[in-house]
Amino acid sequence: MSDAVFVVLQLKGDTDSLDSCRDAHFSSGSFDFNSVIRMPPELEIEESSSVTTGYDALFGDWTEPAKYWTWKEAAAKLGHPFPLESREQLLACIRSLECAEMYLAPARQYKENIEKYGYGSWYGWCKKHWGSKWNAEDSKVDAAPDGITVRFTAASAFPKPLVKALSKKWPVLEIRVQYVDEHLRWGGDYVLKAGRELQKLKRSPADILKEIRRNAGDGI
Repeated sequence: MSDAVFVVLQLKGDTDSLDSCRDAHFSSGSFDFNSVIRMPPELEIEESSSVTTGYDALFGDWTEPAKYWTWKEAAAKLGHPFPLESREQLLACIRSLECAEMYLAPARQYKENIEKYGYGSWYGWCKKHWGSKWNAEDSKVDAAPDGITVRFTAASAFPKPLVKALSKKWPVLEIRVQYVDEHLRWGGDYVLKAGRELQKLKRSPADILKEIRRNAGDGI
């Protein structure tokens, strides 16, 4: 289970820019990281042992999955030794199973993703481009003529690259950024404009969380 990181963004600026920003990112009343940096849909592959096994069998180090007892019966039927002694024997055993494509199909896509995007699945890509394991959770947007307040929970880390990218998309807007992890180990409170920090406040994580909760009402 990932630790929760509570985040509040307060956007200020001229009415036209605020309206455009709201329409681009918050029109549904929630916040989707894809509205700022879109994750390629091909990366939505499950992080599982079947995918890594298929990848190793096809393209990686086949010697480890060659020892898996999953293939022992298939190896006997095909007349292969066990543990299996080659990639070809391993693939023959996998392909003899009804569930073969559960291993092989996502593994092929995983390889294509690495070649095209540098990451096989969503996990590594999200950490690199968003700064968090996955999308915003429990997001809530309060829009007013003079500003927009966005509250959400991130997984394990503050999504700094994502927030910086949002600021760069709307350089005329000033964004106050507050975040704190649920265990009060770390946090931050600063003002961002055009992707640059203008003001950084020295505050304890406990003080930041207290303010976030006070302003959230029935939220966090």
